[in-house]
Amino acid sequence: MLPGGGVDSGEDLETALARELREEIAATADIHSLLHILERGAERQYFYLTRARAWSSDPGDRSGQEFADAARGEYHLQTIPLTAEALAAIDLKPDQVSERLGSHLRAGTDLFALPDLRATMATVARPSRARDRNDDDPAAHRWDDLSER
Repeated sequence: MLPGGGVDSGEDLETALARELREEIAATADIHSLLHILERGAERQYFYLTRARAWSSDPGDRSGQEFADAARGEYHLQTIPLTAEALAAIDLKPDQVSERLGSHLRAGTDLFALPDLRATMATVARPSRARDRNDDDPAAHRWDDLSER
């Protein structure tokens, strides 16, 4: 799983990204770029490339809702190198992101040299509002993080 989640009411995407990184992996990170936008029906997911400055695998450092509910199981963090070989060895989802990253890495492309899609965001139609955490509105949007650790 990649760190990710919904955008709370009043949050912009990058504020939500920072909050979810803190909650899920006790991380602070520098956002480098918006790497991919995935549309599924009315939902839009944003995938960012970041450089983690610090993070923790200690379960006590994580505060996301998924860690407070024992019925959801355990989450064990693993560091996965950002290489084509390492990505091919895991079942990274969604497939579109896995394929995009894999193809660039196999070609020797520096992911941090790829265009930042935030520069083109003005031309991307946006949902009418951000999703509240408990809102089941299908017009919701999410973000996910592809951190270099």
